[in-house]
Amino acid sequence: MGESGSVKSWRARSLALLAACLAALAAAGGAVAHGDPSSHYLETDSLYPGFANRPSQPVELKLLGLLKAAEKLGYPIKVALVGSEDDLVEQPGMLRTPQRYARFVAAELSGGVPIVVVTPYGIGVTGAKPSLVRALAVDPHATGDDLARVATTVVRRVARAAGRPLPANVPPASFVATVSSSDDGLGIWLPIILGVSCFALAWLGYEVVTTRKAAKAA
Repeated sequence: MGESGSVKSWRARSLALLAACLAALAAAGGAVAHGDPSSHYLETDSLYPGFANRPSQPVELKLLGLLKAAEKLGYPIKVALVGSEDDLVEQPGMLRTPQRYARFVAAELSGGVPIVVVTPYGIGVTGAKPSLVRALAVDPHATGDDLARVATTVVRRVARAAGRPLPANVPPASFVATVSSSDDGLGIWLPIILGVSCFALAWLGYEVVTTRKAAKAA
């Protein structure tokens, strides 16, 4: 005897639920695989100001204005201010090796633009000669404002070395973006996704059992 219309409907709904569940799990897996805050943030923005030791708004706006000026000249530069290990979810040990971390971020982005990383332990640069920053020092007790000011100097040097010197006076940006620990690619979405996935799996099991009973009754 062929399947009744109701059984076919139950089966179609079960398959749809399964597909939705698999998609949710894939999304959660993708979020887990991309957990570095700086890399995640710099995919779409020019500055990762950090959430562990963020600069004051006026200082951050000045740095953002400089980065926007570089972009207008056709030479975008991306900057990561790493105040502490809290800004390094996947690679906390790289706080003391900024050049290594700069290479890590550059590999994650694969965009080819210069990357500037400033931590309390030094400066890392890709897409430019490391000699540009050798004479610069960073205080191990540097504040967020200190890190941003060092980054400003580095950005100007990198742009000048590339033949794109920035104007002496650059207006600050008009606003700053909100950054928190949830911007590391996981945020609040992972538990939500996993919760929905578990619920979908439980519902799918119920649907399968109901479908089988309906098929037997038919």
